[in-house]
Amino acid sequence: MEFIWKPDLGAEKSKKPSVSTVKFNDGYEARIPNSINPSLRVWNCTFTNNLQTANEIDEFLNKANGTTAFDWIDPQGKKGKFVCREWKMNQIKFGVFQITAVLEEVYE
Repeated sequence: MEFIWKPDLGAEKSKKPSVSTVKFNDGYEARIPNSINPSLRVWNCTFTNNLQTANEIDEFLNKANGTTAFDWIDPQGKKGKFVCREWKMNQIKFGVFQITAVLEEVYE
């Protein structure tokens, strides 16, 4: 499955590396990654489209159901596997709908 839609300008990428930290009394700290891919991309995106396109996006995300990973090329041009566990759709004016979605990178 490939997510083909491009987000609106202003998509936001965040990363929070997954690490384990051990702190000692003297201020010393040791850190190790929790996995071989500890820093995954998370994109907060908005898609503003007509009803037909918004319904296509909504249907795609419903079909993936937050469990099936899909291919997506992010706004920086980097391809990866992503899941979308959360999205919402709002009507912003007559015939124009906005979907906000959180696309999370995964490795399979």
